[in-house]
Amino acid sequence: MTDFAKLLVQLRGEESKKSASRRIGIGDTYLAALEVGIDKRSGKPCKPSRAVLEQIALAYEYDYRKLMIAAGLDSDPEYNDTLIGVFQDNLDLQEWYINLPKHKEKDLLKLKAVWDIMIQK
Repeated sequence: MTDFAKLLVQLRGEESKKSASRRIGIGDTYLAALEVGIDKRSGKPCKPSRAVLEQIALAYEYDYRKLMIAAGLDSDPEYNDTLIGVFQDNLDLQEWYINLPKHKEKDLLKLKAVWDIMIQK
């Protein structure tokens, strides 16, 4: 079970899937698939659309960004507005930019020092 699936089960608590799915605005079988993390028909991981993720956040009064991170979608510009427009013409730079937060702080400080040197004239 994925972190996202576990979070959905936790957020629903004692509420029935039928009731929760009505509040969210999705089918109860789809909610069940999201809570398991696998689509039983295809055997593939369930990936909710951005609209569904937003509906879940609204229904459970839960932070959209935290849901996005739990679903592993925070590096996808379709879900994360902060990535839209970042190096659109250079996917290598975009990938580098997205992965920056995953580096150690000391490495980022070194990178900043190099940048400071570069912008001095």
